[in-house]
Amino acid sequence: MKYICFTNNNLIASSLDCLDSVDTIYIDLEKLNKSERQGHTNSWISNHTYEDILNIRNNVKSSLLGVRIDPVNLNTGKQINRVINNGADVIMLPMFYSLEEVKKVISMINNRVFLDLLFETPQSLEIIDL
Repeated sequence: MKYICFTNNNLIASSLDCLDSVDTIYIDLEKLNKSERQGHTNSWISNHTYEDILNIRNNVKSSLLGVRIDPVNLNTGKQINRVINNGADVIMLPMFYSLEEVKKVISMINNRVFLDLLFETPQSLEIIDL
C-alpha cells in the first residue's frame, strides 16, 4: 500500500521522503469556496502557499511532489502552469463534476505532470467507466 501526506513542513516532508511506503507528498492550495463547503465542519483548511511548493521541492527527492489545486475555474490554466513551474510532479483535481472538466485539465497539463482525480462529488462517481 502507498500513502500520501499533506504538509508544508520541511522536516516532516524530508522525513517521509525516505520511506518507500510514501508515494506523494502534497501541498494543498485548494481554497476556492472551501470555507463555504467545509467551514461549518471540524475539517482542516490549508494555509499552504505557492512558495511552499518550492520549499518542499528542495527536500523531496524520492517521493512525488503533488499539489491539490482549486476546482476548475477561470484561473485553472494559470494555477496549473504556476504549480508545474514551481516543481510539482502531480496535480490533484478536487470537486469536479463532469468528464469535460477532467478533459479540460488534462489538456492544460499537456503531459507535463501526473493527474490525480479526487472523486468527491456524486456526479464524479457517475462518470467512472469501470
